[in-house]
Amino acid sequence: MTKIIQLVGSLLGTVFGFGLGLLILERASGSISQANKPAFLVAIVVASLLFGYLAIPYITVRPARWAVDRLAQAGAGDFALGVGSIVIGLLMGVLAGIPLSSIGGTAGAVLPPTVAVARNSWAGKVVATKVTIMKISSARTRRNPKVMAAWLSRPREASRSSP
Repeated sequence: MTKIIQLVGSLLGTVFGFGLGLLILERASGSISQANKPAFLVAIVVASLLFGYLAIPYITVRPARWAVDRLAQAGAGDFALGVGSIVIGLLMGVLAGIPLSSIGGTAGAVLPPTVAVARNSWAGKVVATKVTIMKISSARTRRNPKVMAAWLSRPREASRSSP
């Protein structure tokens, strides 16, 4: 699979390099002599082909493997909590973005997606912090049953609603 992705990357690099080489040749027509133009174009195409072949796994395959490994380590509860936080964050962003879109102009076009992304990242951070605290506390109580017994037998606070 990696080889196929590398071949696709080299093809994209070749096409990008050819376009870039033609653009450079067009812009710098006086700097490069007519006899050197084909060699310059070939050098740009070969360099971008190699870059596309060598760099594409670091852009696609390795981050995907890292993400799959992280998801495999997470439990179903963590995964469900993450999906729930994404849905809630996006819903909050949409609800905040509707009035912002009525501003009009550039601000009305830019603010709603910005607020949606910011709210979503905020909700994800809140959930990640809560999950981390829950994992730390559960690890401490599993190691020391006395801590768990003391936590369960702690006196509850009186209700604040009474005078």
